[in-house]
Amino acid sequence: MIKMNNDKKKFYLYRITIVLSIVFFFSWLFFYAVPSKPTVPFFIVLVVFVIDLVVLIVLDKERITTFLRLRAFHKALASVIILTLIISLFIVLYIISSNFPIRFDLTKDKVYSVSEQTLETLKLVKNPLSIIVFRSESDNPSSATWKADLLLEEYAKRNNNIKVEYINPDQQPLLAKKYDMTEYGETIFIYDNGKRSHVLSRDIVNINYGNNAQKEDFVGEQKFTEAIYLLTEEKKYTVYFVTGHGEKQANEQGQFGLSYLKTYLESENYNVESLNTLTLQSIPEDASLLMIVGPTSTFMEEEKALYTDYIANGGKILVLYDAVLDGNESNLDEWLYDYGFAFNRDFVIDVASSVMIPVNIVPQYNSHPIVADLKKNNMPVSFIVSRSITPINPKYDGILSNILFTSKESYGKIEPTFDLSRARFNSKVDIPGPVSLAIMGQYSFSNSTNNGMVGVFGDAHFALNGYISVRSQSDFALVGNKDLILNTVAYMLGSEKKITIRPKEHDNKPLNLTMIQSNLIVFLVQLGLPFIFAVVGIFIWFRRRR
Repeated sequence: MIKMNNDKKKFYLYRITIVLSIVFFFSWLFFYAVPSKPTVPFFIVLVVFVIDLVVLIVLDKERITTFLRLRAFHKALASVIILTLIISLFIVLYIISSNFPIRFDLTKDKVYSVSEQTLETLKLVKNPLSIIVFRSESDNPSSATWKADLLLEEYAKRNNNIKVEYINPDQQPLLAKKYDMTEYGETIFIYDNGKRSHVLSRDIVNINYGNNAQKEDFVGEQKFTEAIYLLTEEKKYTVYFVTGHGEKQANEQGQFGLSYLKTYLESENYNVESLNTLTLQSIPEDASLLMIVGPTSTFMEEEKALYTDYIANGGKILVLYDAVLDGNESNLDEWLYDYGFAFNRDFVIDVASSVMIPVNIVPQYNSHPIVADLKKNNMPVSFIVSRSITPINPKYDGILSNILFTSKESYGKIEPTFDLSRARFNSKVDIPGPVSLAIMGQYSFSNSTNNGMVGVFGDAHFALNGYISVRSQSDFALVGNKDLILNTVAYMLGSEKKITIRPKEHDNKPLNLTMIQSNLIVFLVQLGLPFIFAVVGIFIWFRRRR
């Protein structure tokens, strides 16, 4: 029988410990981590490994004690502890970020931030809302579907009543049939009362063609928020655009049309119709609001009588009244005078806020609900060739509220001139500033329980296609124009929840680099930075060698 001395026993025991350490690692990996719970083989290996460690410590106690006292061991142990703490910190931060994500949207147009309008709409979801997306989750950060997924995830986080589910129609055709899916990528909103709203994948992207290039604008937030609002709102309003007097038309395309405004109104659950009052005996009963945008010809006395009766019975009329400079020769001045609005045949020049005289006037906000959010968020609006409005005592019992006005350096130019860039204030005939650009009037009548309202703006351009949307590529399409007109409509109809800041239209402007610029970036990243780090490293090495 061969007997081994203690040194030989220790030699073999150390090698067995090394082998058992490797076996223990793979045992933990395959018999604990993969099954997500400890199994019998794992416990067996664990017991054997612990016994081996105990035996090793008993047999070689002196050497182990000496090793533990070494300064090198203490340094190594400190390094391991520091590394463990750093890794633990990253794990804790990962767990916190996974359960309580905090994101910072640094994009110019806040592409990944939900708007105030969306937040207000989500508050209306008091019952379960299922959002079913008929496709797999996107893994392409440059795609519209990826942005849509982020947005829907944000919706679900903002309201616990909202649940988002992804269904692959190829793998689950029965569910696709159950929910009446019409095409791949469709998003279906199902509210508690069974009402449904569908948003197609092609609806969340606007494709614009210009300068021989195709540009995609993501409009998913507008479409999704609209779908939710349609499911939660019970009351329906009808907005009529008056025609027959040279007004701008709701269906008119191009820079000077109102097709964008019509689309925006419909997206907020308004019915939009056209109305020619020349042939009517009375205003339709479903008319929630009449809009007269940029009239250029006269109104019949019978028509103005219709408007008067309509207001007396709680009706509401919004007039966007261009300056005479634009050929506006309408005779609504007389009718509006009775409601407290006096007009001058002028155009407003504001030296303090005009980029081009007299266009691009950026008016100041008064303390009024229509512009409260615009003022809070510092979102300017742009008026083009505006006329001034002077509030006077109305013929009827009413209250007038100023919405927009100009600076003290402004004035209403009455004196005719053809060189607008050299126009100067003439104290003899011109109207000194500040002047009002938009006024809201509210009137009470004994024969009606509802108050009538008349709102007047001294400019109609700000609501036209070319000035209300960034898609028009106009230099004067400021971000607040869209919200100003839609907030005005909402205020006059009593829809306070719609007075807000809406989802922005994203104007994607890609960075175009020349070949020289591209090569320079490649050189700096692939050669320049590594070279700098190498030089710094060599310098530090030589300095330590001294």
